[in-house]
Amino acid sequence: MEEENGFQIYNEGAAPERAVQALVTQNELPPPTQMRQAMIVGAGFIVMFMASAIIFAYGVYQVIYEEMAKQPRTPFTGTSSSIISLIGTLSITVMSMGGPFAMTWAKLYGPQPVIMSGGIVFGLNCILASLSEYVWQFALTQGVLVGMGTCMAYVPTMSVAPTWFDNRRGLAWAS
Repeated sequence: MEEENGFQIYNEGAAPERAVQALVTQNELPPPTQMRQAMIVGAGFIVMFMASAIIFAYGVYQVIYEEMAKQPRTPFTGTSSSIISLIGTLSITVMSMGGPFAMTWAKLYGPQPVIMSGGIVFGLNCILASLSEYVWQFALTQGVLVGMGTCMAYVPTMSVAPTWFDNRRGLAWAS
């Protein structure tokens, strides 16, 4: 066995599994500190809290939109309650059904870019929803884009935060 540039090189007759194991153990990161673990749990809690609050607070908007449906010259004038409730249903559906896609992206690109992209999608949604003039635009922004943004933030957070812990993983996952 020789050493070159910090890597252990095995002779040609040596088992390849041992060579791979030497490379893996050499590139392992040190275990995270308790402060880093606490920061991960705290950030995960904030992301999960905000995503859940955003997606499940649609009922507040629905009451306002139904009142607007009774007034003239609003985007919701004459719109039925079932069409207005479709907006919230779309957001929960897109969030739920987008989970496998968000996890695939998180595995390919890492969780941080996916979570940040979810925040950008949600910010874009807020801007576009404020410019909406028709019910279909609200369905697109507050339905589809809210679902996409919360899914991209919530799903990777739920699956990645517990992996930072060897001990007390259940406690980290529960918070």
